[in-house]
Amino acid sequence: MFQPSATRFMERDADRAVWRLCFGTAAHQGLVPGETEPRMAYEFLPGQVFGIVWWRRSRHGRQHWTLAIVQAAQPPGNRGADTPYPLDELPGLNRPVGVIVMLDQSAAAGQDGTVDRMLELVESVRKQGIDPALVTPSYWCQAAHAITLRRRVPVLEPQRHTRSEQGAC
Repeated sequence: MFQPSATRFMERDADRAVWRLCFGTAAHQGLVPGETEPRMAYEFLPGQVFGIVWWRRSRHGRQHWTLAIVQAAQPPGNRGADTPYPLDELPGLNRPVGVIVMLDQSAAAGQDGTVDRMLELVESVRKQGIDPALVTPSYWCQAAHAITLRRRVPVLEPQRHTRSEQGAC
């Protein structure tokens, strides 16, 4: 299943931490062999965009949510077409990815925080019949900026916000 050029994300569901794929069309996916609890692994080829959500709960009942929209990069040492975004190592990924958007929320879901609002936007994109992975990184950057500043999110125009636009934020 694992391709050397692929970026692999492995879901996690533990007592106080959950990692999930939010959106993205994996080149390959499947259960991780040899695990006591079933875990999904998703493989993305260089250039593919996908979203991940991490959730954790502290002993004191506080919750922390993080949502990242990222682009799979070339494997280390393999130059060529690469992501224009800063590379960073994130939980559950086997290699650094280009980080397009990263939002944090230190509150339970449903509190109108930044992650809540971005998840609502992702769902709105889906309801329009658009795969969120095909939305341009520049649109996600603009939307995250508006969400962080508590402004109106720009309207998604399918003909304008397609994957043909690849510029950095």
